[in-house]
Amino acid sequence: MNAEVPAAAVSGEERARRTLGGTAHRSIVRRLAGWGAVIDWNWTTRLTLLYLLLKSFSDWWVRFPITTVAILGLLVPGWHRKPWIWWILCVPVAAVPIHGWSHADNHFWLLFYWCLSVAIATSSRHPALSLRLSARTLVGLVFVFASLWKLVLAPEYGNGDFMRVTMLTDSRFAEFTRIFTDVDPDAAQRTLVAVVEARSRAAEPGIVPLPETERSIWVAWLSSWFVGLVEFWVGLAFLLGLVRDGPGGERSRLRTLAMAIGSTRNVVLLLFAAITYPFATVVGFGWLLMILGLGQCEPRQGSTKLAYLLAVWLILAAQGVPLVEKLAQLF
Repeated sequence: MNAEVPAAAVSGEERARRTLGGTAHRSIVRRLAGWGAVIDWNWTTRLTLLYLLLKSFSDWWVRFPITTVAILGLLVPGWHRKPWIWWILCVPVAAVPIHGWSHADNHFWLLFYWCLSVAIATSSRHPALSLRLSARTLVGLVFVFASLWKLVLAPEYGNGDFMRVTMLTDSRFAEFTRIFTDVDPDAAQRTLVAVVEARSRAAEPGIVPLPETERSIWVAWLSSWFVGLVEFWVGLAFLLGLVRDGPGGERSRLRTLAMAIGSTRNVVLLLFAAITYPFATVVGFGWLLMILGLGQCEPRQGSTKLAYLLAVWLILAAQGVPLVEKLAQLF
């Protein structure tokens, strides 16, 4: 006859096991936070210099001074904190969108504003605070304006027409189309080839028929609004992340709500990166956003800083890795 184990003993062992598991979990979190605590604003400036060094600039008269100054800022100890380094960099960085104002990518403007913010911050008495506020403001404004443009000022985006065309004429969205729609892959490939050939002849590809289905039209509309609303939430969260307690630590209901929304900023930005950049492989813009995300972190947010560094690494390292292509082959 087997001896029965008292219920109290079993529950006691279970409680001990849970306690040990919870303690181990908290220990890992504390260790990660401790590692992230050493990441300060100097990491942000160094990452920005590395970004500039690896960034592809088409004009030599832009590329040469940026590369030279970025190398000096990375190699000479302490130069990444020198204001004159950043004021010099502002000139060629600003020249890119100004010289090609009619066709320059939006992230070149953001890069200029960020370099200007770093120059101002390194010239101030409190560079860490200045960088944190500037990064938070820039990310907030970028996403709020992007969402307003898409959902309010550009009807072709809000009604799904932009995504309907993009899904079938942009090679970066080929896997997205295969996974989420029922468009025939061969027909989609023929459409893409026809558009590429038309563009190579400098011709208008408007005569190319789109092999749309009812499902692809709905996916285009839903994805348009989903991305637009997520972008608006990111922008709102980052701008409300600037809200602080009132005099004497007082908080009204409105201020409490604003701060609660602002506290979600890091989660929604990292979520945006996770759902966007595997498909829309705009590596330069994604990397820059993650640097700004890192720069706006509070000193105590060690784990969040590590998450942004991991995102920077993934965006760069995963470039060219056919993860999404392999996933698309399953559909």
